[in-house]
Amino acid sequence: MDYTNHNTTLRTNKHLNFEERFYVEKRIAAGDSVTAIATVLGRSRTTIYTELKRGSVIQIRQGKARLVYLADSGQLTYEQQCRGSFNTMKLGSIESFILWVEEKVFKEHWSFDAAVGYAKRQRIFARNEMVCTKTLYNYFHQGLLGVKAIDLPLVIRRSLRKSVSSKYKRELGKSIELHDATIET
Repeated sequence: MDYTNHNTTLRTNKHLNFEERFYVEKRIAAGDSVTAIATVLGRSRTTIYTELKRGSVIQIRQGKARLVYLADSGQLTYEQQCRGSFNTMKLGSIESFILWVEEKVFKEHWSFDAAVGYAKRQRIFARNEMVCTKTLYNYFHQGLLGVKAIDLPLVIRRSLRKSVSSKYKRELGKSIELHDATIET
């Protein structure tokens, strides 16, 4: 079988590394077009334009301010944006809410969903002092809460096994590709 649509080549829409940023810096300084740089790197022109915007700084040369692309500046900006691009856990800032939910689960046998819904309806906590039910269950499965699975009856009752298809499924004859060529005539 021929694999004409293989995917082992360099894929597009991938982040640039420092060496590629350095290459962009040298090519821009040499006066190459963005299209030529994008073709050589195997990226889209939009990626190169975005990189130029990200890494451009104002430098004063011969008494005039000029906008110059620097790979170091682009890399630094990229790393700063990556550092701030993910959501941190709010567990430390919502400790009073977590303790209240644990108390409701232990003493009154509430579910996480009931506790979150009640807190929202009664406005016991401000919205930024709470997390949603899904986040509570994520914290529970990561072991960050003081609640055990036995304390949540619906978690115990719910089956975690996925349905398994039968190995001995009946095959309905031979595939069309395996039939004789005489059938086509």
